[in-house]
Amino acid sequence: MVSVLDAIDEDDGDVHAEIPVPIPLAEEGELRGWMNRMLSNAPDHLPEPAPVAKRPTPLVQPKPGSAKHLPAPELPAMLVSPLPDSEYWSELPPGTFPDPDEDDPTIGVYQFLGGDVIEIQPSVDPASPSPMEVPPPEVPMRLQVVDAHGEWIDWGPIPGEGRLVGRAAGGAEMPGFGTLASAHVFFRYDDAALVADDLGSYDGVYRRICEPTALGEGQRFRIGGHVLEFRLPEPFVSSAPLTSSERGTLCSRDLEPLAFVDLVRPNGQPGLRFPITKRDATVIGREGPTACIALAGDHAVSTSHAQIRPRDGAFYLEDLKTRSGTFVRLAGATPIRAGDVLQVGKMTLRVLEL
Repeated sequence: MVSVLDAIDEDDGDVHAEIPVPIPLAEEGELRGWMNRMLSNAPDHLPEPAPVAKRPTPLVQPKPGSAKHLPAPELPAMLVSPLPDSEYWSELPPGTFPDPDEDDPTIGVYQFLGGDVIEIQPSVDPASPSPMEVPPPEVPMRLQVVDAHGEWIDWGPIPGEGRLVGRAAGGAEMPGFGTLASAHVFFRYDDAALVADDLGSYDGVYRRICEPTALGEGQRFRIGGHVLEFRLPEPFVSSAPLTSSERGTLCSRDLEPLAFVDLVRPNGQPGLRFPITKRDATVIGREGPTACIALAGDHAVSTSHAQIRPRDGAFYLEDLKTRSGTFVRLAGATPIRAGDVLQVGKMTLRVLEL
């Protein structure tokens, strides 16, 4: 580059001519600055500029067994991107850093404090939510059935579209299959819950109780081979005793029933009626001194099988830890949980997670 400068006479300082003088690019800025200082009486030395912070040099992972610490950075506590992979660092030229925007699984975060590495953090904040929440998968259920030897065997899954149990759905090899309706019960999923729909069979669908269960008017339950029905009494009105001067007085007192248990006959009509008169538990069993209601001759009924107890104006049915269990009829569509045992006709089913 050629710059036009004023030629200055050293004797008198007068300008005699403009002479083009070639000036190197690196010196042009310094020469102009010197001339400006001379003409403005500025000091020869300008204040030193503030030092620029240097980037830390790449860190090298110490060799195994070395007790040396990583060098302290020249800046305060800071974050540096690459992970301490000695092979990864050895491939980088001195003074360079990996590109943090690279799609590289080895890129993480180093944290330095006081010259030592105190923690390695993942490149993604674990507290931040994932970009897409995936809903948990639906948990399907499966059915088991009691075989002729009294053992549980698998009877297949309950698919997402549901499963029909009945003679129309097959299963003639299972014990008690002939007592089912053509379409007896339909198992389906409602959101994540399994639901059993009674399809209007004569016998219905019964579930084994594991805790005291409230009984309502007309509620049916099954003990052994018997179907029983709970009934509330009509309003009770005391009667006046029979009396006559010629025949005397009928000396008998009234006993108010609290409720009734009716045996359901095979034709669906009510059979024997047992009154509940006790304020404490009324025990139902086979035979024996503990049974208030005796279901004689049924070996599937324990001596003390179940009890009905009044409490807080309601009546509760409770199984007395029997082997064959006590079952209460389901009304309409009912949620079913894993582990529930059901009776449909003379078949005993169990629902489990797949």
